[in-house]
Amino acid sequence: AAPLLVSPSGWLARMVRARFPDLPCSVVPNGVEPAGGPPQAEARAALGIAPDARVAIFVAHGGRQAMLKGGHRWMALWNEVKRAVPAAVGLMVGGDAAERDGDLLRWPYVDRAMLDTVLAASDVFVYPTLADNHALVVLEAMAAGVPVCSFRVGGLPEQVEDGVTGALADEGDWGGLAASVAGLLERPRLARTLGRAGQDAWRTRFTVDRMVEDYLKVYARL
Repeated sequence: AAPLLVSPSGWLARMVRARFPDLPCSVVPNGVEPAGGPPQAEARAALGIAPDARVAIFVAHGGRQAMLKGGHRWMALWNEVKRAVPAAVGLMVGGDAAERDGDLLRWPYVDRAMLDTVLAASDVFVYPTLADNHALVVLEAMAAGVPVCSFRVGGLPEQVEDGVTGALADEGDWGGLAASVAGLLERPRLARTLGRAGQDAWRTRFTVDRMVEDYLKVYARL
């Protein structure tokens, strides 16, 4: 057998090549479907969020229990953002309960239609992952036109361009990440600019059609 390996990120591909130097490893970035959420005003009305709120969303399967996604630090990060931006509203998706605590709303795991709605209602996507390859939820936020704030870890720099489609803090710089989120919430025009750039990047690089085409090219080499 002569296997041909495929990785969704150059970050993982480099590790694979170091471990298996005699095996070819192609990179085919993940792709996601277009966002299907309603206009922001409709999404906020459906969720009971004020039209002029500044909304930060956290998403991870497992919610605050998802330690590799930084879920155990969600509340500390949210509290820091809330102190900096008193008008902020927080959405946390992926836990085990649906509840509201003042300006913080929590949901358990949701289907794609609901995820599209909460993304449509949001201004900034907060993804404090500690280790990641090529996260689909990051691409879903980009497809929805929501700028991404995360750490410069794993394959994230291949998805998010710092200062262009979002903001990347150095690994472990929780204060820097909170400042990035607060800064975009306080500068809605900049957030929209980064969000549109992220949506353009998704159209160019991270659609399902592009992913399928790339895999067909890989299969043609077998």
